Amino acid sequence: MTDTEQSATWCLAMQNGDSSAFEAIVRHYTSYVMTIIRQVTVPPLCEADVEELTTDTFVLLWKHAKAVRDPSALKSYLAQIARRAAVDRLRQRKETIPLEEDTLVSTERTPETMSSLREQMQIIAEALDAMEPVRRSCMIRRYYYGEPLHSIAKRLSLPLSTVKSHIYRGRKQLIAALKDWGYSYEDDKFSGIV
Repeated sequence: MTDTEQSATWCLAMQNGDSSAFEAIVRHYTSYVMTIIRQVTVPPLCEADVEELTTDTFVLLWKHAKAVRDPSALKSYLAQIARRAAVDRLRQRKETIPLEEDTLVSTERTPETMSSLREQMQIIAEALDAMEPVRRSCMIRRYYYGEPLHSIAKRLSLPLSTVKSHIYRGRKQLIAALKDWGYSYEDDKFSGIV
C-alpha cells in the first residue's frame, strides 16, 4: 500500500470517527506539519510555538474531518491548514528584535559613546523593521545570532546566492539609515555595529 493509499484509508476511517486512525495520521505527519510551519514562518517561531501550531493543525483536522473532500489529498490538506495557522500566528504578533547593548562592540563606555550607541541601536532597529521579512530574518540571523550564510540558506530554504543578496542589500539599507542620521561610513563598520 502506498503512502497516499494509507493516508486515504486513515482519512476515511477518521471521517467515520475512528480515533486510532486519527492517531496514526498524527504520528505519521507530525514532522511534516512541523517542517511546513518552520518554512512558512519568517522570522522563525520558537519551538514551543511550532509545537502549538502543529497541535492546532491536527485539532482542526479532527474537528473538520468531513471537510476533506479527497481523502487521497490528506497531505496537501494538512499542509494548507498548517500554512494558514502559521501565517495567522505571524499576523497576530509584531516581531521586535531587541538589540542589547552588550552585543555591540565598543572600546569606550563614556556617557557620550553610550548615548551614541543607543541612538545607533534605535536607528538599526527601525531600519530592520522597515525591511521585508525575509531580508530582516537573514540580517538578524547573520549579524545578531552570527549564523553562517549556508546555515541561513538551509534554514530558510533559500539558495545561498539569494541569502547573500539579502545580506548585501540589508547592509546597504542599514548603512543608508545610519548615514541619514549623520553617522560616517568607515571600513564597512559603524562603531563595530554593521
